[in-house]
Amino acid sequence: MKRFLLFASMAIALSGCGLSTPKDEQVCIDLLKEVVSSPEGLVINRVERTEGNASLNDIRELYSKWFDGDIPPATLRLLDLYERNNVDISQTFVSLDATYDGRVGKVRENVLCRYLSYDDKKELISFTFQGQDIEQHKFLNLFLMRNRPSGLDSNYRVR
Repeated sequence: MKRFLLFASMAIALSGCGLSTPKDEQVCIDLLKEVVSSPEGLVINRVERTEGNASLNDIRELYSKWFDGDIPPATLRLLDLYERNNVDISQTFVSLDATYDGRVGKVRENVLCRYLSYDDKKELISFTFQGQDIEQHKFLNLFLMRNRPSGLDSNYRVR
């Protein structure tokens, strides 16, 4: 009996470990809840994350889209500073295998959030849903009629 109680208490104690969802995954889930018609019916079947290196060109591409290809001089200097200081740049992909209520029944889909990390910041730079890749420079349109996930600041950085 004592052995059973010991194992039961250990199981309960360990069950609370590691249950917190990483912030970038939670932002992706919250964003998906905003775009599906019935968030109550949303089921996350699986979450996968892939992390890897990125380059300064990824940041340049991000800024280029923001400024319609005409990056302002101050921003170019910032990019030069990142290059001189050899800023560590990485990217994270959060993939959600999700099932939700669609117009004609249940829909199962893979949703993808892409983040770029640099200069101690992690930014959501794209969201892929229903075959559409919505990039950061189009997020304003995405959030006009929807709430921005609470885990994102106004510059789409993970809090």
